[in-house]
Amino acid sequence: MTLKTLKKRSDFVKIQNTGMHQATRFFVLKALHHQEDAPDIFFGLVASRKLGNAVERNRAKRRLRSALQEVLNAHGKIGWAYVFIARKAVLTGDFQDLKNHLSVSIQKVHKDPA
Repeated sequence: MTLKTLKKRSDFVKIQNTGMHQATRFFVLKALHHQEDAPDIFFGLVASRKLGNAVERNRAKRRLRSALQEVLNAHGKIGWAYVFIARKAVLTGDFQDLKNHLSVSIQKVHKDPA
Protein backbone atom coordinates (compact mmCIF):
# COMPACT_ATOMS: atom_id res chain seq x y z
CA MET A 1 0.00 0.00 0.00
CA THR A 2 1.30 3.40 -0.96
CA LEU A 3 0.03 6.94 -0.74
CA LYS A 4 -0.62 8.52 -4.13
CA THR A 5 -1.28 12.20 -4.73
CA LEU A 6 -4.33 13.31 -6.69
CA LYS A 7 -3.19 15.49 -9.58
CA LYS A 8 -6.15 15.95 -11.92
CA ARG A 9 -8.62 18.73 -11.28
CA SER A 10 -11.43 16.43 -12.38
CA ASP A 11 -10.60 14.05 -9.50
CA PHE A 12 -10.72 16.92 -6.98
CA VAL A 13 -14.05 18.16 -8.36
CA LYS A 14 -15.59 14.68 -8.38
CA ILE A 15 -14.60 14.04 -4.77
CA GLN A 16 -15.68 17.48 -3.58
CA ASN A 17 -19.08 17.21 -5.28
CA THR A 18 -19.97 13.60 -4.42
CA GLY A 19 -17.76 12.62 -1.50
CA MET A 20 -18.57 12.30 2.18
CA HIS A 21 -17.89 15.37 4.28
CA GLN A 22 -16.24 15.84 7.69
CA ALA A 23 -15.22 19.26 9.05
CA THR A 24 -12.88 20.21 11.90
CA ARG A 25 -11.26 23.44 12.97
CA PHE A 26 -8.08 22.44 11.09
CA PHE A 27 -9.49 21.22 7.77
CA VAL A 28 -12.47 19.97 5.81
CA LEU A 29 -12.22 16.36 4.69
CA LYS A 30 -13.97 15.01 1.61
CA ALA A 31 -13.69 11.26 0.99
CA LEU A 32 -14.87 8.98 -1.79
CA HIS A 33 -14.30 5.37 -2.79
CA HIS A 34 -12.07 6.12 -5.79
CA GLN A 35 -10.96 2.88 -7.46
CA GLU A 36 -12.07 -0.67 -6.71
CA ASP A 37 -8.88 -2.56 -7.55
CA ALA A 38 -6.25 0.11 -6.80
CA PRO A 39 -3.67 -1.00 -4.21
CA ASP A 40 -3.17 2.61 -3.13
CA ILE A 41 -4.64 5.33 -0.96
CA PHE A 42 -5.14 8.63 -2.81
CA PHE A 43 -5.05 12.08 -1.25
CA GLY A 44 -5.10 15.71 -2.29
CA LEU A 45 -4.46 18.94 -0.44
CA VAL A 46 -6.17 22.27 -1.05
CA ALA A 47 -5.07 25.58 0.43
CA SER A 48 -7.01 28.50 -1.00
CA ARG A 49 -5.96 32.13 -1.08
CA LYS A 50 -8.29 32.80 1.86
CA LEU A 51 -5.71 30.96 3.97
CA GLY A 52 -3.02 33.54 3.32
CA ASN A 53 -0.09 34.27 1.05
CA ALA A 54 1.95 31.61 -0.76
CA VAL A 55 4.26 31.03 2.21
CA GLU A 56 1.32 30.33 4.53
CA ARG A 57 -0.45 28.12 1.99
CA ASN A 58 2.69 26.05 1.46
CA ARG A 59 3.27 25.77 5.21
CA ALA A 60 -0.30 24.56 5.69
CA LYS A 61 0.12 21.91 2.99
CA ARG A 62 3.47 20.78 4.44
CA ARG A 63 1.97 20.40 7.93
CA LEU A 64 -1.01 18.45 6.59
CA ARG A 65 1.16 16.25 4.37
CA SER A 66 3.48 15.43 7.27
CA ALA A 67 0.61 14.48 9.58
CA LEU A 68 -1.09 12.50 6.82
CA GLN A 69 1.90 10.22 6.30
CA GLU A 70 1.29 8.57 9.67
CA VAL A 71 -2.48 8.85 9.91
CA LEU A 72 -3.44 7.59 6.44
CA ASN A 73 -1.16 4.58 6.75
CA ALA A 74 -2.93 3.67 10.00
CA HIS A 75 -6.56 4.61 9.25
CA GLY A 76 -6.92 5.12 5.48
CA LYS A 77 -8.64 2.52 3.34
CA ILE A 78 -7.18 1.14 0.13
CA GLY A 79 -8.94 2.42 -3.00
CA TRP A 80 -10.29 5.52 -1.26
CA ALA A 81 -9.45 9.12 -2.12
CA TYR A 82 -9.29 11.90 0.46
CA VAL A 83 -9.22 15.65 -0.19
CA PHE A 84 -8.19 17.89 2.69
CA ILE A 85 -9.10 21.58 2.50
CA ALA A 86 -6.89 23.52 4.92
CA ARG A 87 -8.25 26.10 7.35
CA LYS A 88 -6.36 28.87 9.20
CA ALA A 89 -5.97 26.83 12.40
CA VAL A 90 -3.69 24.35 10.63
CA LEU A 91 -0.97 27.04 10.58
CA THR A 92 -0.86 27.66 14.32
CA GLY A 93 -2.48 24.64 15.95
CA ASP A 94 -0.71 21.93 17.90
CA PHE A 95 0.69 19.22 15.60
CA GLN A 96 -0.42 16.33 17.82
CA ASP A 97 -3.91 17.84 17.96
CA LEU A 98 -3.91 18.02 14.14
CA LYS A 99 -3.02 14.31 13.90
CA ASN A 100 -5.79 13.45 16.38
CA HIS A 101 -8.33 15.40 14.32
CA LEU A 102 -7.14 13.63 11.16
CA SER A 103 -7.51 10.15 12.59
CA VAL A 104 -10.93 10.84 14.13
CA SER A 105 -12.22 12.43 10.90
CA ILE A 106 -11.06 9.54 8.74
CA GLN A 107 -12.64 7.01 11.09
CA LYS A 108 -15.92 8.97 11.13
CA VAL A 109 -16.03 9.10 7.32
CA HIS A 110 -15.76 5.31 7.14
CA LYS A 111 -18.45 4.81 9.80
CA ASP A 112 -20.85 7.15 7.99
CA PRO A 113 -23.70 5.11 6.49
CA ALA A 114 -24.12 7.49 3.52
